[in-house]
Amino acid sequence: MPSAFPKAKFYVQKREFDFCVKNPVAQRKPVAVVFDPIANKIVGNLERSDRLVIVDGDVNLAPGVDLLLAPGHTWGCR
Repeated sequence: MPSAFPKAKFYVQKREFDFCVKNPVAQRKPVAVVFDPIANKIVGNLERSDRLVIVDGDVNLAPGVDLLLAPGHTWGCR
């Protein structure tokens, strides 16, 4: 669990989460060199906790704060 921000929620796009945490391709070269394996493990360990919010597409988090899906920006959001 991330200890630096114990009350923080982490918002992650579903496609990115599924690719980075669940897809074995993300663990192989040359793809694996792009991702931080420690971060992937930490985020994966947050699954099914109230600290991880999986979103699918664009989401308004608060007035003036939007989380936007950026297809093609990363391997997971292709």
